[in-house]
Amino acid sequence: MCPGFAFACRPFCWWVAVVVDYFSRAVVGFAVFVKRSTSLEMQRVLDRAIRKVGSRPRYVISDKGTQFWCDSFKDWCQRRGIRPRFGAVQQHGSIAVI
Repeated sequence: MCPGFAFACRPFCWWVAVVVDYFSRAVVGFAVFVKRSTSLEMQRVLDRAIRKVGSRPRYVISDKGTQFWCDSFKDWCQRRGIRPRFGAVQQHGSIAVI
């Protein structure tokens, strides 16, 4: 055990998904995973954010991680009328939101 040092306990790394409204920069959803998230888990995170806001976005901007660069995610987007957009490869600032 490592009381008082939760960051030092297993797992030593976490995967964090944050859903940000691009224009207002408001955080409208987030999730924390102890292992790499699946496409289905990311779809659920986005569905919760859409329900919270009350409307769906025109675009979802992400990297080309396996969660987003698969038929399942593309189908999910298509069913909701959302267009997936991806950041440029090896250009880390291409999807940064501050």
